[in-house]
Amino acid sequence: MSTLSFKTKVGLRVLQIVRSLSRMLKLGSGSVIGGRLLLLVSKNALNDMSKGKSVVLVSGTNGKTTTTALISGIITGYGNKVATNALGANMEAGIANSLAISLDSSVCVFEVDEHWLEEIMGKTAPQVVVLLNLSRDQLDRTTEVRVLAQRWKKALSENLSVKVVANADDPLVAFCASDHPSTTWISGGNRWLTDAISCPNCGTNLKIESNNGTGIKYYCSNCNFAKPNPTFNVLAKDGSFSVAMADGDDLLKDIKISLPGSFNGLNSAFALIASKLMGNEDLSQSVEHITNIKEIAGRYSLKNVASLGVGIRMMLAKNPAGWVEALNLISSDSNPVIFAINAEIPDGKDPSWLYDVPFEIVNSKYVVAAGKRVLDLATRLAYADFIFEVADDYHNLFKSTNFIEQIKAIQGLERIDLIANYSAFQDLLKMEFV
Repeated sequence: MSTLSFKTKVGLRVLQIVRSLSRMLKLGSGSVIGGRLLLLVSKNALNDMSKGKSVVLVSGTNGKTTTTALISGIITGYGNKVATNALGANMEAGIANSLAISLDSSVCVFEVDEHWLEEIMGKTAPQVVVLLNLSRDQLDRTTEVRVLAQRWKKALSENLSVKVVANADDPLVAFCASDHPSTTWISGGNRWLTDAISCPNCGTNLKIESNNGTGIKYYCSNCNFAKPNPTFNVLAKDGSFSVAMADGDDLLKDIKISLPGSFNGLNSAFALIASKLMGNEDLSQSVEHITNIKEIAGRYSLKNVASLGVGIRMMLAKNPAGWVEALNLISSDSNPVIFAINAEIPDGKDPSWLYDVPFEIVNSKYVVAAGKRVLDLATRLAYADFIFEVADDYHNLFKSTNFIEQIKAIQGLERIDLIANYSAFQDLLKMEFV
């Protein structure tokens, strides 16, 4: 504390007062508004508080909360005190607050909103930056995804000493990090390429091919842009993953994890490699710190509902790429499924992206459409030829006699799957189910 500037010390005191008042008045944690006031008092607070610490930044359109939690779990498992934004407050104010409440930490692991990565890199001098993916998300709040790619590329060119862990299967990420002198490339597949079908370098349509089960292959026929040679290949399945060197030598084989979906196997591999670059060389030991993690900030948690006699698996999907992964996770099941869509500020106001989501792959025999933009969702499901029910107010859905009777009539039911976008998910996560 004594090494902090006077302004930062004053800002931290303001933050403490705001947090105390917020708790007293039951207005929430006060973390974001407190972080903003801290930065208003001391614009260099982030630089000040992160000085002398080892910093890992994780960014991407999807998977950053999970990957951040996994990296934090690994590093904490080695006995380090870690500052992290576990609940996803990933802009400057939220990160400043997370640092402020863990000033005695030696390591910082932060997820960073794609729009803020350039600025946060400049203010925290990270040792490692993890770049997961780039795709369309909240275009009314942020900017077009290729503009973000340009900004990421610029940020990396100004931070040549940082170690980068990057997704070789995402053409936009490859464009950002190909020129960086210290990039570790991970290849493990990428279902969503709709936002990167043309070359980010010259605009010519990319040639995209499967690559014998080891991710994908892409290249431009007009310039020299192509998929980078992977440093590590990941074979991720639902519930397990393997990691091999580019020459084929296995590093990890059939590692079982508790988080569902092949995408979480890939997130786990990113976390392990990032931790390795932070000095935790023994991957086998690092694996032990993450294999039993079953949920991240409520995602994939199972909420038991006594009135239904069955649990509800909670899943978050915020954009087309995220929905593709969530739907693939449930596509082979016949469990009832609830889709909930809002269009609040954190979601983005335009839900037209629903038409890019392949709802048709879902095999459920009982589907419920819910949320404040339920009519947009219902129209999309009607085009997909679903027979479904509409519940605009999901707060009352679980009290509905018809809904309860429909669920109880299903024989051998294991669970209900619920997929919601950001504000709907947060709302449903807080609900008291009975």
